[in-house]
Amino acid sequence: NAKNNLPHPSLVLGDRPLTLTLVRAWESLWWWPKTKVLAGLLWSSWRKPNTDEIRAWLQSVLAEESDVLTESLQELRQHFPTLYETIIAERDAWLAAKLVQTSRVLMMQQDQQQERPPKRIVAIVGAGHVP
Repeated sequence: NAKNNLPHPSLVLGDRPLTLTLVRAWESLWWWPKTKVLAGLLWSSWRKPNTDEIRAWLQSVLAEESDVLTESLQELRQHFPTLYETIIAERDAWLAAKLVQTSRVLMMQQDQQQERPPKRIVAIVGAGHVP
């Protein structure tokens, strides 16, 4: 039966829950970094970039003069190393563990259903998690 030969994809949401990440990130900071984060958030909500700043930034991104994400992550790591550890490094480890766990489950299913073709895992991660 051709219908039985179709793949049966499963969706596994492998990222750590957002609330857990945010709580861990906030708790990783001492009082001074917390103050700096709050001050930065307040400042950015009051001071809006002007049109020329936005235009210059967009031109540099489109011209690929710089890797904005990499630079932003390096800046985060420099100024708030515990935030980088919690938001990026811990989640990298979480995602890797989830992939291993999923592959083990699929291999056990494969062993139980010997006639099925090998399973494939497609992992989609954000750019901040790609080395």
